[in-house]
Amino acid sequence: MNTKQIFLIFTTLLLFYFSLLLTNIEFKDVCLAFWEHSLGSKESISEILSICTPLLICSIAIFIGFQASLFNIGCEGQLAVGAIVAVQSGIYWYDYIGIIGCLMLSLIAGAIVAFPAAWIKAKKDGHEVISTIIMNTVVMYLSMALISGPLRAKGQMELLTEVLPFHRMIPMLDIRGVMISSANFYLIILVVLSWLILKRSAWGFESRVMGKNMIAAEYAGINVPRMTQRVLLFSGAIAGIAGGITVFAYEGCYFPEFSHHHGYTAIGIALLAGHNIIYLIPSTFVFAMLMKGSEGVISLGAPESYNQILLAGLILLVAMIRYRRSLNA
Repeated sequence: MNTKQIFLIFTTLLLFYFSLLLTNIEFKDVCLAFWEHSLGSKESISEILSICTPLLICSIAIFIGFQASLFNIGCEGQLAVGAIVAVQSGIYWYDYIGIIGCLMLSLIAGAIVAFPAAWIKAKKDGHEVISTIIMNTVVMYLSMALISGPLRAKGQMELLTEVLPFHRMIPMLDIRGVMISSANFYLIILVVLSWLILKRSAWGFESRVMGKNMIAAEYAGINVPRMTQRVLLFSGAIAGIAGGITVFAYEGCYFPEFSHHHGYTAIGIALLAGHNIIYLIPSTFVFAMLMKGSEGVISLGAPESYNQILLAGLILLVAMIRYRRSLNA
């Protein structure tokens, strides 16, 4: 680490410090509250790990698109539809298809939501950022209509679906007081499989070539429109299964604040990981820790957007360091 990189880190920390001075909160109290709400207790660590589950899967979905220079901003909507499908299939079809079948339906639902953006990009060259954001809005209104009407739990004042029976949920493990969902161990397998697909398969090679230079990919014989569709559909499918796993591992139902904007936060995680999908694991943990720790800072009187300030500062810091490295290369 050279002097310029150290200066960038110091400057970022200084900006955080001055932002706290504006709120009249003692720096010592901030550090203490951040620690207690992040890594200071087993309950906080358990919550961080629960946040990591949907964040990591959504970041995998976005990372896959990034490798092909495609920006799937629609993870928010794909996650929501995957969750709704998981709840309904888990309640009515669980005895016939089991949890694997329910998650596969979530996967298919996520791909279906991604299909309009994939078709528009492949056939009409419409920008996927615009079409995926539009699909997020469509899904938001559609999901609100469903949980306000036909899918609303009977006898409930709050807007939510029926709750899955407890015995159908993915079991939690108590490891020395830290509650960890069994789903977290499968997430590591998902990351490794995604790495193998991207780095060791012909499909992954073609998507990476397309991400480097689409014109060169066409001259190399790669069907760019078809690959575009496949990458966006695959990305949407992964985001859909994120909703299904979150339902079966933690929530058990769907409600308006289900996603907690994880589909958007995962964009920053994918950017932070750079070109190595394995880096998604530590990046996700750091983001989840900052999100949880900032709750303690907010409880002291800091603005509710303080967690976004922390995350934005981290992304800018990494971007500046990478920019400096690219100049030196």
